[in-house]
Amino acid sequence: MERYIYYCPNCHYLGSAEHSAPNEYQGCSECKSAMVYAGYTKAEWDTKSKEEKEQIKAQLKDKYPASASTSVNLPSPDVLSKINDNINTIKNILMFYLILSIVGIFFMIINFLV
Repeated sequence: MERYIYYCPNCHYLGSAEHSAPNEYQGCSECKSAMVYAGYTKAEWDTKSKEEKEQIKAQLKDKYPASASTSVNLPSPDVLSKINDNINTIKNILMFYLILSIVGIFFMIINFLV
């Protein structure tokens, strides 16, 4: 796993987090909004000069205006995963009752014919 640099469009916080891929969800530690991958690893970021870092921050600020991030409040992948698990559980229960109903109808038909 590697550390990647993330940018918060809401509060303009810049931080790093350790992930296996750069596009994994990262929540802002300051405002709890979703952060975006800034395009740099921590090692690459550390090699940049202070002026380069300020220029990158300005570019990110222009690319991701604060109003765009507050207009959409997407749930985190953890919440989406739990919702998906719940939907799959409901599907499995419904499938069980469907099969049970078909078997019951089959036995009713057999009893009616005998």
